[in-house]
Amino acid sequence: MVVQVSDGLHQVEKTAIVNLVNDCAQNARFSQQLYKTTLPENVKNFATGIILSLDSMISTKRVEFRLTSEFARAHLAINDETGEIHLIKSLDYEITQRIRSVVELVDLDSNAIIDFTIIDIAVKDVNDNFPVITATVIPPATVNTDKVILREDFPTSVALAYFSASDADLASAGEVSLDLLMGKDYFELREGFLVLKTPLDRESQNLIDVSVSACDKGRPKKCAQSILTFIVQDVNDNTPYFTMCPEEVIVSESQPPNKLLTVVRAFDNDNLPGVSSPNGIVSYSTSSSIVAVSSTGQVFLNQKLDRERVSSYAIAIEAFDGGSPAKFAHCTFNLLVGDENDNAPVFDDATEFVKVIPNTLGKNEIVYDFTVVDADSGKNALFFLELEDDFDLFYINSENELRMARNFTASDPSRVNLKVRATDSGGLASEIAFAVEILPPEALMRSSTQELAIASICGLFSVILVLCLVIFCLKRKRKQQTYKFRNAEDKEEINASKQTLSNWTVEIKNDAALVKTGLIVEPSEDGSVLYKTRSHDHGSDFIPDSGRGESEKDSISSTMGPNCSKDCSIIGHSDTCWMPSSRNEEIICSSLSVVGYSREHLSKLSAQYISNQNRLANLTPICDQESHRSSGYLSSVDARTVHYC
Repeated sequence: MVVQVSDGLHQVEKTAIVNLVNDCAQNARFSQQLYKTTLPENVKNFATGIILSLDSMISTKRVEFRLTSEFARAHLAINDETGEIHLIKSLDYEITQRIRSVVELVDLDSNAIIDFTIIDIAVKDVNDNFPVITATVIPPATVNTDKVILREDFPTSVALAYFSASDADLASAGEVSLDLLMGKDYFELREGFLVLKTPLDRESQNLIDVSVSACDKGRPKKCAQSILTFIVQDVNDNTPYFTMCPEEVIVSESQPPNKLLTVVRAFDNDNLPGVSSPNGIVSYSTSSSIVAVSSTGQVFLNQKLDRERVSSYAIAIEAFDGGSPAKFAHCTFNLLVGDENDNAPVFDDATEFVKVIPNTLGKNEIVYDFTVVDADSGKNALFFLELEDDFDLFYINSENELRMARNFTASDPSRVNLKVRATDSGGLASEIAFAVEILPPEALMRSSTQELAIASICGLFSVILVLCLVIFCLKRKRKQQTYKFRNAEDKEEINASKQTLSNWTVEIKNDAALVKTGLIVEPSEDGSVLYKTRSHDHGSDFIPDSGRGESEKDSISSTMGPNCSKDCSIIGHSDTCWMPSSRNEEIICSSLSVVGYSREHLSKLSAQYISNQNRLANLTPICDQESHRSSGYLSSVDARTVHYC
């Protein structure tokens, strides 16, 4: 149909299409404006129980029910013929609590919306979810695949895992509680933390299963369970111990090396059957060079034995585990060496000798007593002696004594060569040859006297030699000694001398170097004696002193040494007499060119010195009272210092 419209000036034509609608379809209406129902989330037959109906009797083939909500279309479907609404997927209250949508009634001929209604489906929560348990292992515990590794020495009251649980249900159905089902002997659950309450012992239980349950409060309640398997890791807390350790082992000395002697066994409780641990693996060792021990505990002989040298050994076997540090156990036994007949009897007299006897020796009297030793023991050490030829003169008794079988006769030889054989029970033998010389008693006496004289001379010579050695050693011990004169002590002694000589005015200086031994060279003007000496060449505080004898005039001796002079017999010896001579230490008066006086003049001076002994008696000594060696005298006349030895 064409429609023209004009305003008087202009005219517009439009073409309109008019659809003729059946009056019955246009009058169709939903019988309810709201369809409402409640469905449990776990409905099994997917039926909602909602059926859409119309108040007009028209054919449903001409109309269609359309859901306007995309969310509703994802969960619901409408049967256009019956108007029944059903679920096309399961409901989950935790995701969808309600489905609301507008349902349009559409005419299929004109695609026009004739009417609409609303559907409202409430989802009812059902306890359809189980709690979910999550376990978190806390170091130092570690996870290996699906098992937890826990050291045997893990401390108590320390958490090693944390358990948490969640439930997708809401309200009370989502409230979860945890409980420990297995492992209560070792563990306890504290607010989700799994805590060790009892020390672990791998040797008694190396695997522990822990079961934790989580239950919600729904109706009916649902529970979940989580199981953790703990493997107790070994620590080296056990020491090996011997289960087989002999006290004594006997082996023949003839056994070769590598011979099996015995077997030792040690066990470590860290080694569980079926569950090996390096801490439980036992090894063996020994410090003995006599035996060797294998890894299985077999003890072998390591070298050739000799019972005659060593008859027994103390063998120590050590067992140690594979821990770090290792633990040890010890097994000690005695290895006794059994005897073998490997030694022949031996005579003490290894070489030939001559036995001299008088021809007056009678029957059964002893000629010689043999000493024979067999190094073997027991029956192997038994032996017997036999003469190869006794000349009808001798025999050997059971005590190994050679005795006369009869008296000597004039026809018997004066010298007999004998040979004696010693044979043990094993047939090993040795022999000795010797001669028996038969002499008259007077010849035997002369021989004894000569032997005695020779022995006496040898003894006397030995005594003389020993005495010479002793004297030589004593002389060697007399060495030159050194005495140190300290300045402080000298000043003390000089001050003491000043007090005894109150009327003297003496000025003494001790700064000069010490002087050596000297002799009288000239008298003073007032008749006192002056000793001239040579100063020490090196300015040292030490002067040599032999330490032998006194240095006073009373020590006169008739023995004159190589360094003595005639004056020594008058005024006594000095240290110069004993000390070795040297070019730098000669006495001044030993050379006339140095002193300037002849030996006759010195003799006169010595005589004058003897006449002045009374004056010397008034002199105060400056000396060491303990060693009786004076270093000088002070003259009371002119305060001169007189040095002498």
